[in-house]
Amino acid sequence: MPKIIKEKLNSLLLHAKDLIALFGPKVAIICLIGVVVGVLLGVSEIVFGLSLGNFLTAHGIIESEGDHAAWLNEIATPLVVVLALGVIVAVFRYLSFNVPNYARQLLMRRIRQLVNDETLREQGDISELSVANVSHIMVNLSPGTGNYLNAVSSFILANIRLLVLLVGLFSLSTQLSLIAIGAIGLFGLPTLLFRKFYVRVSQSAYDETANFTQNIVRNVRNVLLLKFSGKVGEEREKLTHANDKIYKFLMVYHYTYFGNMIWPNLLAVFVVVLVVSVNFEVNFVSNLMLVPFVFLLSRIAAAISDIMGSYGRYQLNKPACLEMISYSDLLLNNESLPAAGGE
Repeated sequence: MPKIIKEKLNSLLLHAKDLIALFGPKVAIICLIGVVVGVLLGVSEIVFGLSLGNFLTAHGIIESEGDHAAWLNEIATPLVVVLALGVIVAVFRYLSFNVPNYARQLLMRRIRQLVNDETLREQGDISELSVANVSHIMVNLSPGTGNYLNAVSSFILANIRLLVLLVGLFSLSTQLSLIAIGAIGLFGLPTLLFRKFYVRVSQSAYDETANFTQNIVRNVRNVLLLKFSGKVGEEREKLTHANDKIYKFLMVYHYTYFGNMIWPNLLAVFVVVLVVSVNFEVNFVSNLMLVPFVFLLSRIAAAISDIMGSYGRYQLNKPACLEMISYSDLLLNNESLPAAGGE
């Protein structure tokens, strides 16, 4: 194994170990549940797509041409099946939003409790955390780390869902799937092109936000001294300039972020038109099977959109998470103290 790859893997493993220690076992379990939800969401969307074909056939909208999902008719009537599966898809879609957010809230509760245990501990010396440190953790690092976890969890869930949907797509038609995958490759192009831009803008926004928070706390504590030395106006102008830069960096970031999320859904329209046109000429699948195929394409576009959105949020909140890890040794040392009760 090349040395550079080995070093990269070791760095990733060390980072993962630090994250697991900071996140705690409950958060790790919730993230694993998110993987299961991703699988079940993908499977339910595949079956729902098949049930749409059955439903249209039952109502004479499309002629039956060797239905591959006739087994669904043995469960219940096409109308009942399509409605029931619609509810199931909605439930798993709800869970796909809720599980990453639940993990985020658990983590933020854990961080608040760790800070509480460290700053108000009864044993040992006074905490090494200053007022500015506590403010920085509460205002910037805790929300940023929570959003980082939410982004990573959503990213993994969406990728699992995408893989399941691709399996379903290929089970309907290998030829059309290959054509579609070639076009789908363009879905992720913007993220590849803007990756370095994401990293640069996210880091700049975080640096300015961190400096603003710590400097304004420091200035509030020393406001009398600043007034006495005549530097209040100078400090106020510095913070105003920093505030404007935060706004600028975040707005530029979000313009790109939302554009990347919309792109897959826009391109999906052209992919669907391409697939339908090709199938009209070559007839790879029947019109009945084209219904679930097109439905799965739309779900794949939605999954890729979620992946792009999660990646963008991952980059935006990564600097905060990395700095939060630097406080881990100090905060986690007090987990065993009697005052610790957050988890």
